[in-house]
This record gives sequence, C-alpha cells and structure tokens, in this order.
Amino acid sequence: MKDKLATEQNRTYKLGNTAIYRNGNYLVIIKGFTKIFRSAKFGETKLISKFPDNIDLKLTNSCNFGCEFCHENSVPGGKCFDPEKTKEILSQLPHEPIEIALGGGDLFTIPGDVLKDFVYWCLNWGFLVRLTIKFEQLHNIPQQFNFIFNECLPVGVSLQNLDQIKGVSLDNIFFRYNTVYHIIAGIFPPDQLNRLLNSIVVTRILILGYKSWGRGKNYTPPYDLKDWGNELKRCLHLRGILNSTRIAFDNLAIEQLGIRDTLTEKEWKYKYMGPEFTHSMYIDAVKGEFAKSSTDKDRLSWDSIKLLDFYGINKV
Repeated sequence: MKDKLATEQNRTYKLGNTAIYRNGNYLVIIKGFTKIFRSAKFGETKLISKFPDNIDLKLTNSCNFGCEFCHENSVPGGKCFDPEKTKEILSQLPHEPIEIALGGGDLFTIPGDVLKDFVYWCLNWGFLVRLTIKFEQLHNIPQQFNFIFNECLPVGVSLQNLDQIKGVSLDNIFFRYNTVYHIIAGIFPPDQLNRLLNSIVVTRILILGYKSWGRGKNYTPPYDLKDWGNELKRCLHLRGILNSTRIAFDNLAIEQLGIRDTLTEKEWKYKYMGPEFTHSMYIDAVKGEFAKSSTDKDRLSWDSIKLLDFYGINKV
C-alpha cells in the first residue's frame, strides 16, 4: 500500500510499517493492517476518545446472494450510497489512520470507477480502508476492481465452510497476508473449527456473533450458539490460540460465546478493545444515518447532527 499517511495535516508517526496516532488521552499503535495496542496517558486508566478508531460503513444495500441470515436486509437492485455526500460526512474526521470498513450489500454492485474514486479519497485522507466481500468473489474480482490488488488493500472475506478455501494457494501472497477470514458463530460448522484454526493457508480470522437483525431475526442458525462456543473454546485450549494475533472477535461474539471466561485478567486488559461504541460506530451511507452499531435501532440522520457530535454525545 502506498504511504498516504505522511501529510502535513496528519499527526501520525510512522516507524516502518508501524503507525502511531493520538486519540483523546491515549495512543493507538497499528502494525501493518492490525490495531495492536492502545496506551493511556500516564496516570490515567480509562481510555477517552475524541473520535472513533473504527467505523463500519455501509455503502450499498444491493446484493444478489440472498443469504437467509443477512442482518442488513440486502436485496438485488438495492440502493447505493451518495459518494460526494459520504465524503462530506467523513471529512469531519481528522486526518488519522481511522479504520474504515467498507461493506454492504455487495460492494461489487457499485460501479468500479465510483468505488475506486471513493477508496482513493479515503486513502488520501489518511484512513485505513478495509473491504468486505463474499468468498465466492475472492478469486473472481472484476477487472474494474483491480485497484484492490494494486493498493494491496486488506480484504475481509465471509467464509461459510472450510471447503471453500481448498483452492487457495500458499503461493498467493495477497490472499495469504491481505485476507481476514470472517466466520459467523452458529453459521460456520463447529466441527470444522479446529482445522480452520490450524490451516496454514489462513493467517487471520475474525469471529462474528450471530446478529438477530434484519433477515437474521427470523432465521434460526443451524448450530446452537452454546455448543458452538464450547467447541471453539475446546479448540482454542488445545492450540493455545488465544496467545496468537491471528484470531479476533467482535463484541457480539465475545458476549455470545463467553470469551471473557477464557482469559486471565491480565490478558483481558491487554486484548480487549472496549465495549461497542467506546471506540467505534456505524454509518449507513445508503440511508444517511449514524448508529452505535449495525444492529442498533436508535439512529439519527446525518443531516440532523455532526458526526463527531453524535459520537461525543452518545459514546459509552
């Protein structure tokens, strides 16, 4: 990825592939594509942010995959975002490597030149951009989206079963080191967890909680969450995987699967990034709304309040 952080407007310091920036009373340290540490100001224990470190940004509600558990209720021919208005909203943020996770819907239903222009605008502003796609799309990225490879953008890939990664080659550096595999508790087969966690092809895994929202509200996951969580803990215990940086959880998964119980107090304080909306937020750029998370029903129009005002007034 090109170095787009070193601008006069940034307060970000770079040491090799490590970036450090200040947010409120703490420092954020990013190594490569991973936010690895937050360090509070000397003498303070609570991290108080002035702006979100992470933003989940929905760009389209269009998708042809028709997943029965889609919490975004995405449909074929769904509405796309307004790029210029979205840039206007995001420009209220400082020029720092805030993580912007672009999702939908299916990002590839957005015209290639529109998505490319928006991604480059985000990079030039100083943001860290992630894109979320389906595994089926990983090896068939349309030519108009080749900028993903050109910029070596990290990609979150939704994985529903282990058979999907059989064709991933160890020789493909992009797929091995720029890809985070997303699996959903209750959806991914628990009897495949151990093989996934020990796969030499998979280097990063993000475990997501099951969202009873949108179509997911009326869908029953094929695997019981309690049983799924117990199998995961068994696999983690066998491999000592919690001492590795290759696996992460969203807050919903931490809650649903009882991950807190598997960590010592010291490990928890070091690894846990805080509850929902202490350092993150959700923006629906299709409807033009701010929310604490993608499953929060309390939303405000971005025309009624400034981004940082919404974040500052409502954050935990």
